[in-house]
Amino acid sequence: MKRLLFQTAIIFLFAFSAIIAQTQPIYKMIGKNCSEVKKVYGKPKKHDSSNKLMECVFYKNKLSRMVFVGNESGVYQAEMNKSFSSKKKAENFFEEYLINCEKDGFKKDSVDVYEYDFKKPGTSVNINMFHNKIKKKYEVGVKARRSS
Repeated sequence: MKRLLFQTAIIFLFAFSAIIAQTQPIYKMIGKNCSEVKKVYGKPKKHDSSNKLMECVFYKNKLSRMVFVGNESGVYQAEMNKSFSSKKKAENFFEEYLINCEKDGFKKDSVDVYEYDFKKPGTSVNINMFHNKIKKKYEVGVKARRSS
């Protein structure tokens, strides 16, 4: 019985940490090193460190893609695209991301109804939502960059 409880607790811990990692905004990785990215998001689909001046970490699953690009100073660019089967689900994710940016101290500048730029010292973020007619899905794209 104790063993079963222990195994259940371990499975729950792994599942919970995976959920937290998936909800961690990519802009929080700007300035951190690529090993920190791997601690937060887990094992990448691909890790390219063939160029000594640049390191790329790629994640991909059925619904999302993420790329982190960095150097010895840390991650300087991060991008994410996430697909949704309905417009409502995409809007909910989009709005939650907007709220999180504002909570984290970013200043908002609206570009369009479904596109926003955010800035705070050291980081700029662009968030947009669009209908991908080829895939017949709605997508939310996030681009974060180190800024001066």
